[in-house]
Amino acid sequence: MDTNNTTNPPVNNPLGVQPTIPIGTAGTPPVSQPSGVSSPPASSSTPAPAPQKGKSMLWVIILLIFSFICGLGVVAWYFQTQLQQLMSPSEVTTLPAEVPKEIIVGTDATFHLMEYVASDGALLGYDIDFGEKIGEELGVKVTFKNIPWDDLFTALENKEIDMIISSVTITEERKQQYDFSTEYLNAGQVVITQRTNASISSSAATLQGKRIGVQEGTTNEQKALTLTSENLVIRYPDFVQATQALVDGDVDAILADLPGGKGIVTQNPTLKIVSDPLTNEYYGIVFRKNDPNLGRINETISILKTKGVLTDLKQKWFD
Repeated sequence: MDTNNTTNPPVNNPLGVQPTIPIGTAGTPPVSQPSGVSSPPASSSTPAPAPQKGKSMLWVIILLIFSFICGLGVVAWYFQTQLQQLMSPSEVTTLPAEVPKEIIVGTDATFHLMEYVASDGALLGYDIDFGEKIGEELGVKVTFKNIPWDDLFTALENKEIDMIISSVTITEERKQQYDFSTEYLNAGQVVITQRTNASISSSAATLQGKRIGVQEGTTNEQKALTLTSENLVIRYPDFVQATQALVDGDVDAILADLPGGKGIVTQNPTLKIVSDPLTNEYYGIVFRKNDPNLGRINETISILKTKGVLTDLKQKWFD
């Protein structure tokens, strides 16, 4: 027996199971990678963040909606301001919350056929009928007060009357102090003389150097000053006295609005109208400034025109 040749004794493995050899331990051959193939990177223990694209799109939509709403607001504000600028205060009339039960109207009843006192003391004339028609349309009572011309506008300012219906011509000068309704009658001025007077004709030039009688404070006075010398314009408190002066020969002619002139010659057969209307003038109802009833009266005048009431009144008194 060679004592230098030693052998491992057999392992007692009754089941015949092969022993497990740990990977990478000695005796295990290394696994070779094919050339040109790199090993995959080692996985990280922290997961990658989720994409943010969905949240970004949501914010964009919200901003677009907000901008759209703001744009609508700006457009609405612009059109509202433009509308307010187009509607001036004179075009917007505030109506009273409650219609008054009675309207007090002032008139100077000395202008025959327009407003005058009958033999029984009653007030008659175009303007009287006109005022009553307004009351009927509104369903209110209309009461007339006969006030001299010089005191008529003072009574309005002192609120003794609600309005004036008295053949008042609408003028720019009067509009500075009072408000007027829409016009209800066109009444140009005419020249009235005695029937026997042949020196004054339809030509306004024939009035130069003549004495002209007028009611003081009227547009007749203003017109007369353009036709003759100022010292020849004779002023009277009312048309009754001016007409009587013509009848008596104290003046050569008088000026009167056409409706009133027709009444004057009807009452005085010795007088005549010698001219066509020299002017175009319109009568209106006079109010205090900013009277809330003005809008309702204007509506009523429009209704009376549409119904033909004003045409009927003109035919009744002047045709």
